[in-house]
Amino acid sequence: MFTIKSPAGYVQQAGLCQQAGELIRPLAVHLRILTSPRAWQAVNPALSESLERAGIRWQLDYLSGECTDDNIARFQQRLLEQGAEGILAIGGGRVLDTAKAVNAALGDRVLIALPTLAATCAAWSPLAIVYNAAGGHLRSQPLDAMPALILVDSAVIAQSDERYLRAGIVDALAKWYEFEPYQRHNPHQLALDVKVSAAWQAVEVFQRWGEVAVRDNQQQQVTQALEKVI
Repeated sequence: MFTIKSPAGYVQQAGLCQQAGELIRPLAVHLRILTSPRAWQAVNPALSESLERAGIRWQLDYLSGECTDDNIARFQQRLLEQGAEGILAIGGGRVLDTAKAVNAALGDRVLIALPTLAATCAAWSPLAIVYNAAGGHLRSQPLDAMPALILVDSAVIAQSDERYLRAGIVDALAKWYEFEPYQRHNPHQLALDVKVSAAWQAVEVFQRWGEVAVRDNQQQQVTQALEKVI
């Protein structure tokens, strides 16, 4: 038996925040938003105006600290009290992981991820990395539920510090070197073959476009290179 997990949908485009409401509305009309102050500022006013145009109701939560058991429980309780049918997670890895953990625990909500940094694979990965309050790693928690939709506004990514894009390139570049030895020792496993193939495609993209994408990010320009690297 093999399992391949992926989000139900992925959309990437410059200026996507302006269209987010119409993309989200078929999935949920009442949202609990989990974000950070910086990430919320990065997507607005375009995002909130788009949600309002689509007739989507929402309430806002700021994540304080890391993805911890306390923060997971706190956001889950607020979501249940509010009765929202969907979660919109906006930000980096700690926000996305907290929202993913809550979504997986409940099992009956819709999760939409809007990453504001191209620094990790948190938007896509079926794991939540859980820390203690001091920032120490506790566990990497496997998740059955995946996002219903990932929305990537490449214009938002272009405005972020290029060190996050560099981190994302290194994070993704490492995947092929991690997976390929397993493939050599475990041939003919389709799920592993798919991972290795995607990882090698990333290596090729970074070799061709990586340096250009970083320079474009430094200049806050959305270009073909930046789109491909994201």
